[in-house]
Amino acid sequence: MIKCYGCNLRVSTVYTPKIAIRHMLCRWCVIKTAADYARHLARLRDVKPRSLAKLYGSNGPTPDQEDAHEDQMRDWSRRYRLVSKLYKAALAAQ
Repeated sequence: MIKCYGCNLRVSTVYTPKIAIRHMLCRWCVIKTAADYARHLARLRDVKPRSLAKLYGSNGPTPDQEDAHEDQMRDWSRRYRLVSKLYKAALAAQ
């Protein structure tokens, strides 16, 4: 099983176009139009992890919580950058 970097799901194979193989995307994450990518970006913005200050307030997080949050933000940022890159390519292709 392979982890899709677009949707974070485990899939049996990646989609065949070169960009999908390079970025390990499943067939559902390789979208055709710029409008679809814009909707995907909006969904990603909706599920963005909250900031540490909002999550833990003035007490602050423990080191373990801080590390977990950093991993979540890194994963979210990677997915957002990838979809943003594909969105810009779709806009240029139109």
